[in-house]
Amino acid sequence: MRVRQARTMRSPMQTTAMDRTCGQSSGRRRRMAWIASLLLVSLPSFGRQDEAPALELEDAVRLYAELRLPGDQLFDAVQHLRQRASLRTWRRFDEHPQGGWLVRTNSLGMWSDSAEPLAPDNEPDWRILILGDEQVGGSVPNDESVAAHLQAALEAAQPTKTVEVLCAAVPGHGFDAYAGALRNGLALKPDLVLVCVHGGNDFAGVLDFDRRARGLLPRSTPAEPLGKLVRRFGELGGLLTGELLQALRFAEHADDEPEAARAAIEVTERMETEARGASVQLVWVYLPPLLRGEPERLIVETKAVLAAIEQGPEVLAASDRVADEWLERARRAGAECVDARPTFRRSETPLRWRIDSRLNTAGHRALFEVVLSTIEEQLP
Repeated sequence: MRVRQARTMRSPMQTTAMDRTCGQSSGRRRRMAWIASLLLVSLPSFGRQDEAPALELEDAVRLYAELRLPGDQLFDAVQHLRQRASLRTWRRFDEHPQGGWLVRTNSLGMWSDSAEPLAPDNEPDWRILILGDEQVGGSVPNDESVAAHLQAALEAAQPTKTVEVLCAAVPGHGFDAYAGALRNGLALKPDLVLVCVHGGNDFAGVLDFDRRARGLLPRSTPAEPLGKLVRRFGELGGLLTGELLQALRFAEHADDEPEAARAAIEVTERMETEARGASVQLVWVYLPPLLRGEPERLIVETKAVLAAIEQGPEVLAASDRVADEWLERARRAGAECVDARPTFRRSETPLRWRIDSRLNTAGHRALFEVVLSTIEEQLP
């Protein structure tokens, strides 16, 4: 028996931390939120590199969730973070044509305008589950998301079939959390699971978990360039993303690049094995980070960022090198992979919001176009 959580209705005036940092709020608020989140994520890495982590992972995740999206995210022992169920929260976002949208999740904490997935005794012909991070989950209204586009396209292509596309992406997720979300999601008996890997920080993230598993501390971003970024926050704003922190870390520790690819492929292979055991098809899609995803359109912005950290353009290429290695090894292992870089780099339309660098409405549409044909081919 499923216990339904009570819905919490909030008016547009009852804003959360997400609302305050994504509208036209003061630069100081956004700066402090970014710095606080950065410091909290760095907590587990304080100390010598050969010490065991001083802060337990569960404690770090709980603190991170409460600071990042207070009340909207909860700790999950399997997938680290999950969205609160039955959310009904207005998100002020001035860059969106409507000035924001109503954030909605269903009873399972998935991004949906419907209260429930289809009932167990009324299974759809096709059920697709989408995993990912903040690039995919909650960055646009539900009806503008890649999940909504897939649902509409598959229903139109196969009008005699019932289709359900569920988005279980969670802000803050990475490879290890995707593995946990897959484990939880298999209870829904999906036919296909789309795993959206974000090159902005997923590779550094999976290496952090790998180092923890081996009794080592995660490596932190070098302090000097990090301080320069913090001082330039007001100027750079939404360009300050995990992409830069990951790039600076890989530049400081050259051995982290191959180690990150190795850690990523190990999680990929574990997930593939688990999915095959449940007769579920996985499709992996690689989402490039902002500055590597749309380099021709963001020449001026890229120069500003590189000037701020006093680095050359090669520092940003680390994500491409790790992604190439991961994609090659995953395909050799039999994984179905789609690379969004060519499509994103051809786009003349901005695919990310200026405020927070997450996929915007056009970005979700582009992602849908990247994966549609592969998903149609893989469905039973």
